[in-house]
Amino acid sequence: MLVHNSSILKSYDGKTRTQIVESFRHTPYKLACTATPAPNDHEELGNHAEFLGVMSRTEMLASFFCHDGGETQVWRLKGHAEGIFWAWVASWAVSLRSPADLGYEAAGFALPGLVMHRHLLPLDGFSNARGLLFETGDGFGLSERREARRASLAARVAKVAALVAAEPSEPWLIWCGLNAEGDAITKAIADAVQVAGADSAEDKTARMLGFSDGAVRVLVTKAGIAGFGMNWQHCARMIFAGMDDSYESFYQAVRRCYRFGQTREVQVHIVASEPEGIVIDNVLRKEREHMKMLGAMAEHARQVQIANVRGAQRETDPYRPSVKMTLPAWIASEVM
Repeated sequence: MLVHNSSILKSYDGKTRTQIVESFRHTPYKLACTATPAPNDHEELGNHAEFLGVMSRTEMLASFFCHDGGETQVWRLKGHAEGIFWAWVASWAVSLRSPADLGYEAAGFALPGLVMHRHLLPLDGFSNARGLLFETGDGFGLSERREARRASLAARVAKVAALVAAEPSEPWLIWCGLNAEGDAITKAIADAVQVAGADSAEDKTARMLGFSDGAVRVLVTKAGIAGFGMNWQHCARMIFAGMDDSYESFYQAVRRCYRFGQTREVQVHIVASEPEGIVIDNVLRKEREHMKMLGAMAEHARQVQIANVRGAQRETDPYRPSVKMTLPAWIASEVM
């Protein structure tokens, strides 16, 4: 059993996750592969352990984690159990960022730089409309985010168009979250081509292939459409015309260009209104925690991984004949 992108297991109470775990509970051989096994918290690794039949998520939490303060839904890795936890993870999982993690040469696998640019645009009157002198982020829920995103649409589109115009010879990949954003950006940039959800499969394919071969210079689309599986290393300029709280979506979208085969420094621009700055902070916080998790696993489990992966030997059963073969008479006569 192979789960190609096992990030689908990340939700601890998801119906799909539960169905997958239960359906393959008795499958003897299972392999789960993903770039983001625990995009929000490393306790989500328990879902992979349960899918693989190593230990249930509940048992893992009881063994290595404790509740953080008075919040029963927040789990924290026990300080004294950190090394033991990562050694346990390394006994059934391998996390690789580079061949160097297993002690091999990493030439050709080192990526160029990744530079993040944050563009926060003022949104006059938004805080006053909420009865605030300054935007604090308190009570800034989904409805307030939608309001700020709609109110800042024209300013964000103008900023996106200005960034693209500043480097007219560069291919640009622009991620939007709303249909109105995609339509407005495509209209504002003369040679932009949009791939939208309503487009036919043939049109989507033709436009994305056009971007791949250079016929399309500026591609506007959503992470839900082209955020997985595409290889666009020819492009080193990217814009997020707004963001949501999904770190996994952000990570995968960036990796369409920032991946092996990229030879140039990738410039990622995040354009949002000032009130939406807390959304960006949230996603970038998740990114720091994700990278910390990968670093911790590599540090604590390096030797275990090397022993498990490099120390594995191929088992063979060589044929050793003990009786001399004799040809049947009818074959021997034909040979003669």
